[in-house]
Amino acid sequence: MRNTNDRQQILPPEGGAMGGHGRWVAALGRAPLARLTLVGLGLDVVDLMGLVRHCPGLRELDIRQYSVSLAALPCLAALPHLRRLRAMVPSDPAAIFPHCQEAATAALLLLLLPAPALEAVELGTPWEEPQFDGVFERVGAELEARGGGRRLERSVGRPND
Repeated sequence: MRNTNDRQQILPPEGGAMGGHGRWVAALGRAPLARLTLVGLGLDVVDLMGLVRHCPGLRELDIRQYSVSLAALPCLAALPHLRRLRAMVPSDPAAIFPHCQEAATAALLLLLLPAPALEAVELGTPWEEPQFDGVFERVGAELEARGGGRRLERSVGRPND
């Protein structure tokens, strides 16, 4: 556990392999979850892949009080019933992808376009971050051009505390 910004966060063991939350994520599969809120967890791409594998019935996923890399989000497109996703993303542009807004745009499109049930994604940033402006504009324009009513929403501050 680590205290960051006056919040306790449960992180995988230091020096451990990715997917450090795998055991309890697998245990979630025993319950037919439709909605899941995760608070204060340090999740990586392997953990999210575990959610996809063990919780295929998820319709709403809310990841609070911890940033999730944009690079990890596309694996959630494999959740066939996911309709709404809320998550915080890193505020430091280097934490998104080093020097590459195109990669951030691609990650969001890889999440949104192949997921047939996904209606809305709300991504929060701790502060107003101008480096996200172009990413959100490009993804929003692509979603609008394709129709279907999908939305990418942006929150500033801590939208899901």
